[in-house]
Amino acid sequence: MKFRLPLIVFFLLCLLTSSCNSEKEIKPLDEYLNHLTKYDKALGTVLLRQKGKTIYHKSYGTIKRENDTIYHIGSITKTFTATIIIKLIEEGKFQFNTTLDNFYPTIKNAKLIQIKHLLQHRSGLVNYTDQQTEYNQYRFRKTTEKELIKLFEGYGTEFIPGTKFKYSNTGYALLTFIAQKVTGKSYSDLLSKYITEPLKLKDTFVYDLENPREREVPGYFKEHSWSKSKMTHQSVPLGAGAIASTTTDLATFIEALLKGRLVHPKSLDIMMVMKDGFGFGLIQVPFNKDRGYGHTGGLDGYRSIAFYFPKHDLTVINLVNGLDTVMNDISIAILKSFHGIDFKLPIFPKYIQVKEELLKQYAGTYKAKNIPLSINFFIDNKNLFGQVLNSGQERFPLNAVSGDEFEFSLVGVLIKFYPKESKIVFKQNGATYEMFRVK
Repeated sequence: MKFRLPLIVFFLLCLLTSSCNSEKEIKPLDEYLNHLTKYDKALGTVLLRQKGKTIYHKSYGTIKRENDTIYHIGSITKTFTATIIIKLIEEGKFQFNTTLDNFYPTIKNAKLIQIKHLLQHRSGLVNYTDQQTEYNQYRFRKTTEKELIKLFEGYGTEFIPGTKFKYSNTGYALLTFIAQKVTGKSYSDLLSKYITEPLKLKDTFVYDLENPREREVPGYFKEHSWSKSKMTHQSVPLGAGAIASTTTDLATFIEALLKGRLVHPKSLDIMMVMKDGFGFGLIQVPFNKDRGYGHTGGLDGYRSIAFYFPKHDLTVINLVNGLDTVMNDISIAILKSFHGIDFKLPIFPKYIQVKEELLKQYAGTYKAKNIPLSINFFIDNKNLFGQVLNSGQERFPLNAVSGDEFEFSLVGVLIKFYPKESKIVFKQNGATYEMFRVK
């Protein structure tokens, strides 16, 4: 499930050279993870497995945990859901071209939307988690199928099915309901039948907020210190993001799937056909001349990656339940460490405390001229925060690197205030925007 923040950072991996190292040669990764811990930038567990053998497994962060800690994996759930749907197709319950009107005829374009469109984010259905104001009103409580279907009917569509790609959790929520409808079983039971029981995964399940498991860690967000995130009820993300797992279980699953041990080889070939970088429950990432396949996730303070690179028989898992830096930077460091590629440890700025009188000069609402973005900056407990207006997004903390320059490190945002000119300069991912105070 995608966690919405100002100007979302997309997951990209740099092209890497290919050479295989042993466990002894991954010491740079130890140094890197210790560096993250020293500066309190992330809480997580990394697993590297090659040819079925674990070559690196380490937990990191100032809040201690073990290597078998259970995390919520967010949108990696979609890979599990796609696998279940493929199994149902193999059993003849429906086909890739079966249309949505067979199950939910009241949804717009239901006669045109096919199962394959839902799997590959090409349905045109509006993403229900993007409707942040409404989403935040129900996501923390138990929500019924009837409620969600009514929302989906109201949101409508954005384009003709099959003509474009746009990431939509709505499609995977519908796939969950369809799977339950045609089998008479719950999503949890289907997960057990088709995946966890055959693979003997003991720590992979649909999380239950009312009955958390012993090794299941909460998600954290950082507003100058770690705080527990408010948790989305499992009935809301469903097959789009409601699974919890461990690094070991997740590696076993992604390897079994991509090595053809869960679905028929012809089905796997279909799953791995990429359009706009997306297959059926799978994302493709570059790895020199090779490609990795898997998924990423993010929900309630959790971030996750799970990728398998067939050419090198390499599995990379990183599960995080607290993050104060860019997840993609950690992914690149993990892969560079494995391949013996030199890299420098990131320089994390030392934050300073800015006097409240100066912060008051920065408070206000700023609007960009060239993009539809307005941000309100305000003070809470002598700290500066920002919030994107008309988005339903939560506030984000700003840490001072100088008297007039602040960063939100989670998404690589740097903001410099010019109070005399009533403007800010907003930088992210190499792009620069000027925003001017409107009130």
